[in-house]
Amino acid sequence: MPTQPAAPSGGASAPLRVLVADDNEINQLVACELLAYLGHQVDGAADGVQAVARASAQTYDLILMDLTMPGLDGHAAARDIRAAERGSARRTCIVALTARSLVDLTEADDPGVFDGYLAKPLRLGEDLDRVLARAGQSAVRGPGTDAVAPAVSDPMAGWGVGSEAWQVLVELAAHGGLSLPRYVRILLEDAPARLAHLRAAVAEGDAATVELEAHTLKSGAREFGAKRLVDLCQELEDLGRGGGGSAAATLLAQIEWAWPQLRDDLVVHLQQWAAAQDAGS
Repeated sequence: MPTQPAAPSGGASAPLRVLVADDNEINQLVACELLAYLGHQVDGAADGVQAVARASAQTYDLILMDLTMPGLDGHAAARDIRAAERGSARRTCIVALTARSLVDLTEADDPGVFDGYLAKPLRLGEDLDRVLARAGQSAVRGPGTDAVAPAVSDPMAGWGVGSEAWQVLVELAAHGGLSLPRYVRILLEDAPARLAHLRAAVAEGDAATVELEAHTLKSGAREFGAKRLVDLCQELEDLGRGGGGSAAATLLAQIEWAWPQLRDDLVVHLQQWAAAQDAGS
């Protein structure tokens, strides 16, 4: 059995109370379990409304806020939390979780709302350490943003599982911070329904649903480093955001070809991982 690396410091000198707001179950799960692995106390919120409610009922050192959520999105939820803090000495560290470029975010966001940005999917490393260290400082903070540049994408990722992304998940599982079979099963069970919704939405010209379902499928594929499927979903999401178009059907056909490549590769990776666990026990 391979030697387990020592747990990283996680950037903070003391455990933090963290809220992770993300409507994608896979993204929320890996973020919560990664932070718990680092020794922090973590709660989850499935949407912006729930995030605002939890932030009003509980004091958090850090809120990781997905920007693209149905209903009340991350921008609006963060503004509501800031509004509730007015008149108090408290200023919670709120960091945006995003797959978009830093330039796009800083141009679009209200100044002083977010304290930083982290690329999705959440990963161990210096960017996360810096965010946790900032959140571990005094809870009383002035406005301002220390932006964290998104990490470079995995150059090894293709149609199947990305080797670097998989190794991160294996290491988390080795430390008891992640149930790898459960994590894989979530995507295997969720993706077919997403694809069915996409087929119906493309056929009906429902641009809003195309954007939402493509975004959700993209988020799950990204956790496993499936770069080409992520890129296709991003293109379809952009089409939906722009009101749809004739190219949607072509992109959907490519996505429906790409998904089985990832699905089958995930099954192989999981089988190999399970065999290694059996051999090492």
